[in-house]
Amino acid sequence: TLTRTKSTLNRRDRYSSFGNTSTTAKHSTTAKPLPSPPLATPPSSYSGDPTISHTALAHLLWKSTLRPGVDAAIDATCGNGHDSLYLAELLLKNATGYSELYCIDIQDCACDTTRTKLEELLLDPAVFEERVSILRQSHSSLPNRPRAPVGLVCYNLGYLPNAEKSYTTQVGSTLQSIGHATKLLRRNGLISIMTYPMTNPNEDYAVCALLECMALFSSNQIDWRQYLEELGPDPVVSENGSHDSVRNAVKEIAETIPSGTTWRVMEHKMMGRPLAPKLLTATRIK
Repeated sequence: TLTRTKSTLNRRDRYSSFGNTSTTAKHSTTAKPLPSPPLATPPSSYSGDPTISHTALAHLLWKSTLRPGVDAAIDATCGNGHDSLYLAELLLKNATGYSELYCIDIQDCACDTTRTKLEELLLDPAVFEERVSILRQSHSSLPNRPRAPVGLVCYNLGYLPNAEKSYTTQVGSTLQSIGHATKLLRRNGLISIMTYPMTNPNEDYAVCALLECMALFSSNQIDWRQYLEELGPDPVVSENGSHDSVRNAVKEIAETIPSGTTWRVMEHKMMGRPLAPKLLTATRIK
């Protein structure tokens, strides 16, 4: 009994001294202070940060959706060509296959600027000729049957920066275009829309209401028809008729898309800045 007691005490002593740096010299260690991390240098621009920039976030979503060499993309409001350039680099520059890019704008200067930007990308002339289409027309009418499956239709609404502001996207043509996009998009394809509540609140209201109804097509909680019937006039703008345009567009989409088509719709906007641009996305999951 005495032997077992001494053995137990010795074992407890060993455990109680484990990690105690003051008991013996051979167990003592001196903790070295961690080096101070370098001060973070704030970026000169947040334009490439998808957590801050709507454009960067949109590009990130496009990249995760599109299949280079397989899909077609439609830039329905190509403007100064920045988005078209990004899509060309993504789909065409280093890819073989059948990807196509359609760039649409109603203004000659926008089409010319977009063409210049794409030519600077130094695409193979045959690729440019066969797989890039720059169309001077309203965005209300999209290409009917691209050869490749359409993975993306994107919009940057409003007016062309540094150009005549009388040329701006209109509610009727925008809703008509989105309706056309719902019929072209492949499964898991994306509709991406940048709206501007400050400069065109009427269009922002109409587009948000349309996409809300698309999200409700498959809802078990709210019937889209009830939502549509209760849709009132735009509370921000004194113009009348936007809610009627939305009703007509939603009904036309509901009557023409395949039964069971399901959308997941997201609204990305800055908190505390109600008039800042919004990024709206609708993904066809079924």
